[in-house]
Amino acid sequence: MFEWAGIGFSQEENYRLCTSLKNLQQKTGAHNLRFWGKILCRSSDLYVAEGFISKQFSDEIEKDTEARGVEGVNKLSFWVT
Repeated sequence: MFEWAGIGFSQEENYRLCTSLKNLQQKTGAHNLRFWGKILCRSSDLYVAEGFISKQFSDEIEKDTEARGVEGVNKLSFWVT
């Protein structure tokens, strides 16, 4: 009924989202990747995905900040396109 009323995504948009999430997972190594939402904008819409990255980062992190991908506010990573 939602599809009939025009609420939600079309079959083509669902397919594109699925393939985009698979490509993102392969490129980044993220796991538990899921579609977070769609933000409607004037010029173009934004698609947001969230997931966990298990890679260890070699960049320098200050002592008083939380580590990436472990816990707290840096536990999840977000991608927007």
